[in-house]
Amino acid sequence: MSYDTLFKNLEKEDSVHKICNEIFALVPRLNTIACTEAIIKNLPKADIHVHLPGTITPQLAWILGVKNGFLKWSYNSWTNHRLLSPKNPHKQYSNIFRNFQDICHEKDPDLSVLQYNILNYDFNSFDRVMATVQGHRFPPGGIQNEEDLLLIFNNYLQQCLDDTIVYTEVQQNIRLAHVLYPSLPEKHARMKFYQILYRASQTFSKHGITLRFLNCFNKTFAPQINTQEPAQEAVQWLQEVDSTFPGLFIGIQSAGSESAPGACPKRLASGYRNAYDSGFGCEAHAGEG
Repeated sequence: MSYDTLFKNLEKEDSVHKICNEIFALVPRLNTIACTEAIIKNLPKADIHVHLPGTITPQLAWILGVKNGFLKWSYNSWTNHRLLSPKNPHKQYSNIFRNFQDICHEKDPDLSVLQYNILNYDFNSFDRVMATVQGHRFPPGGIQNEEDLLLIFNNYLQQCLDDTIVYTEVQQNIRLAHVLYPSLPEKHARMKFYQILYRASQTFSKHGITLRFLNCFNKTFAPQINTQEPAQEAVQWLQEVDSTFPGLFIGIQSAGSESAPGACPKRLASGYRNAYDSGFGCEAHAGEG
């Protein structure tokens, strides 16, 4: 019997009792659901597989695009103003958004509706967007300088606070340092990069969150390049940062398709052995591409 029918027969005592009994039967279940959700939400959590560009929401990617001149309001429309690298698979920065056309005619668009141009079950579409947002593979991209990096960390800090995350490991290619400080010698650029990451870890610590990093290097290279050298280079950079900021980076991570020429996993063995012997954690993405 529906509640509509029951309410039409409220004069009948048994109908009233039936409604009350059903409500009372549901109350414990509703309380259980509410309590369970609250408990889960408030539980301290660890987030141990985080990519720095993966913390960048579509909304933040838009802000970075405007800030760095890729998107510009002109003639009553948002337009692509600054060129990407010819090597970038996206022709224009706006291509990273699936629904750019839906908001491009609004000067103050509702950024909450923005979506990345990522296809379900298509790793390559995800990888293209992340590479453009990050910008280290085919610069320029979304991350251009220290200010951008700190903006991203502040955004991620708020995400951690909202989700009660108390420990997180963020993967990032140290090579991004050379993009952030193109005018500096590469080692000097990396040292400044480490300083920024250390500052971020200290800020997180003040909020009760432990922030650590992994050096995630790309094992996908041209046929003539052996990945053994990049693997060793990645470990050397871990040793480099550990000498100044012990414990800031805790491991190595490799990304990229194993099917790419020259990216055979066995060629990574010596680099990973070096990392292991130096006390670093060893991880790898598998099955990409």
